[in-house]
Amino acid sequence: GGGGGVDPHAALLRRHRVYPYQLQLKYPDGLMELIPITEGLADNIVDPYLPNHQTPTGLPARTPMTVAIVMDLPLAGWDPRADVSQGREALPVPCINTVDDELPPTTFTYIPECVAFTKMPDMVFEEVCCGCAPEGADEDPDKSRFVNRKGYRADDGSVRCLGCNLEAIDYSKFCAECSAKCPCDPNTCTNRHYSPGIQYRVAVRKTTDKGWELAAQEAIPSGQYVLEYVGEVVTHGDVQCRVQRNEHMGLLNYVLEMVTPDDNSDSWKYPCVDSLHMGNASRFINHSCRPNMDVKVVFRGSMANTVPVLGFFTNRDVAANEALTFSYGPHYEDMACRCGQPGCRGTITDVQEDQPMDGGNAPR
Repeated sequence: GGGGGVDPHAALLRRHRVYPYQLQLKYPDGLMELIPITEGLADNIVDPYLPNHQTPTGLPARTPMTVAIVMDLPLAGWDPRADVSQGREALPVPCINTVDDELPPTTFTYIPECVAFTKMPDMVFEEVCCGCAPEGADEDPDKSRFVNRKGYRADDGSVRCLGCNLEAIDYSKFCAECSAKCPCDPNTCTNRHYSPGIQYRVAVRKTTDKGWELAAQEAIPSGQYVLEYVGEVVTHGDVQCRVQRNEHMGLLNYVLEMVTPDDNSDSWKYPCVDSLHMGNASRFINHSCRPNMDVKVVFRGSMANTVPVLGFFTNRDVAANEALTFSYGPHYEDMACRCGQPGCRGTITDVQEDQPMDGGNAPR
């Protein structure tokens, strides 16, 4: 070979272009999905998950009937600097590093939607929907407007949902959206804001003191849904075991709880999302004592068919190139906070109990 230094781009491709493993997931509806994974992740998955064959339950739409590992070369042309998501998002997620020579983070497998490899326990949650009909529609004296008890015919002729189980929404402070079981027309419904995938252009960016972060690449108005927290759906009982194992291995916590555990004997069944090994761009969102996003639990119909969505919503206008942040909550690991915001509390765990979510993911 010739002389000269090592080409960083060539080294990057050598490190990442040969991923000889793919997870082959087969779902109840016949869909088959291939997810490129690293050799280390393949080793971690073989023992706990394979061979895997199970009946659909808990999260049928995203619970594979079978899981297998196949050999292939799926990422031969992939450059993680151009798109960390491997082309799996409609909007590319570039990786920007103007700080040092560290290569893009590829120690995890990118997935755009949550997946449940292990059998989720059956749970019974009442359906929730805050409705899309005008306020006070349920008190309209014109009884001809009402359709199937839960529907309301608006002035434009469209049928709107009147909502159900509103007491549960007020009590739990969850968000709720209309679902396929609502009588309203999806084309005119005003209560269907969730869309899969990243909704605004973002980038993974290296910082001088907080590792990697997620930054907005365009201005995002206040109150907007930005993206979902994506990872592996596991039970709260599984999370307790994983946290202990990860602490022993020196790994940080990447878990968010969908339903906050309580004293209920069935609380071990509650679903959580773990993005340590599999996740989307949201796993790079760092903590801040004055965050510009809140995490909201969005129910979409019955828990019998789908788990809630952990959505990130802006709580103020966010400028282009500004880091996206949220509060990790009071139960995260006891570690120093480097958010740099006025009034920073100094530690991540020194927050109030009424923060939007318990737990959280990890600073890089």
